[in-house]
Amino acid sequence: MKLQKLIFAALTITVLGCTSISAKAKKVKANKNPVEQMDWQGASTGRDIPEWVDYVVDGDTAQIAKELKLPEDKWQLFVILGQGPNLDFVKAWTDNVDVIAEVAQALSRVVKTDLQANMNSSDPAQINKALDMADRVVSLVELNGLVKKNQYWIQTRTAKVKKPKKDKDYNPAVYNYYVVYAMDKATYEESIRRAVDKGFENEQTSEAQTIKDVMMTSLTKTIAPEAIGSETETEPTVW
Repeated sequence: MKLQKLIFAALTITVLGCTSISAKAKKVKANKNPVEQMDWQGASTGRDIPEWVDYVVDGDTAQIAKELKLPEDKWQLFVILGQGPNLDFVKAWTDNVDVIAEVAQALSRVVKTDLQANMNSSDPAQINKALDMADRVVSLVELNGLVKKNQYWIQTRTAKVKKPKKDKDYNPAVYNYYVVYAMDKATYEESIRRAVDKGFENEQTSEAQTIKDVMMTSLTKTIAPEAIGSETETEPTVW
């Protein structure tokens, strides 16, 4: 039987909004097992990890924008994170992903999650209609003008326990490859308004207005990271 070694890469998209990390989020982060930075871009020449990367990990959107000199009132930022054990593969895969399509999928999932959390109806038909409307609205959002602003990689390994002492106390090391895209803020918000108005042009009920309001809020807020894809790479082995 032919054996294959599978190398997995997870892709995560974070849509950065206008709020900074909350105290609750900081507490959750502090309670996680330690993460060791093993290698990073520029380490061999003595360069430190840029502060914007640390802020991406923390979720501090205001500081990310500040460090990259991309004012939040002018730019909508989208950070893509590719992860996997093979750096070349992770970089190639992340750099070639369809950014617009992946961001749209991430937006759709978050909008649907918010709708399900905010709808008072227990009628499956009404809920399904709202979710269908979410798909329709997101499909109308135009994400034109995305520009790649920066990229960086770090190799890390996460401890399995709170106080690791040996290598066996850690999970396998992975490469984290961050790519920052930016879009003109006014253009992004106008695209959202047009999409929502178009999607609801034939929906005039109070329930439709509630759904519309939830969607507007969802499409302009910070979206938490979520793994949204995986790929495999095969290596030839002995039969």
